[in-house]
Amino acid sequence: AFSHQITRLFTRQLFSYRTTLDESALVPVPDVAAEVPTVAGGGVSPDGRRYRIRLRAGVLWDTDPPRPVTAADFVRGFKRMANPVAGAGAIRYYTSTIRGMAEFAEGYRRAFAGRSASAADLAGYQNAHGIAGLSTDGDGVLVIDLIRPANDLLNLLAMMFASPAPVEYD
Repeated sequence: AFSHQITRLFTRQLFSYRTTLDESALVPVPDVAAEVPTVAGGGVSPDGRRYRIRLRAGVLWDTDPPRPVTAADFVRGFKRMANPVAGAGAIRYYTSTIRGMAEFAEGYRRAFAGRSASAADLAGYQNAHGIAGLSTDGDGVLVIDLIRPANDLLNLLAMMFASPAPVEYD
């Protein structure tokens, strides 16, 4: 099996790809997102720099008791990408696209340069610092502000790096 097939068993993203053998497998489709955001539907700003992504209801974490996956869980997942101990391999895609992501990643790296960090230390940094271009509108809407329009944003959000992370992981 390919690694992405295995990872798909335990992680989900806002968008994903159909498991078909035709060209439709190359087009991101909603997974945890309720729909593909558009300018006409109000999910994308006219200048293409702000996305409002509504989450699908009924997506739950395997917690006790189960709880809904929230927009804040996606923000937490983006923050974890910049973890200076074990960060995402493709973070440059996100730091060059999402407003404030590069500054967050650099600050995170500087905060732990030359010293050991516990999981609690790393979670503390993430919880105390924000990313300017990521916010929530309640539990069910993730707002992403871009540096410039990006016609591949849905592809970036379909990558496994962009998985949510539950607060229980902290």
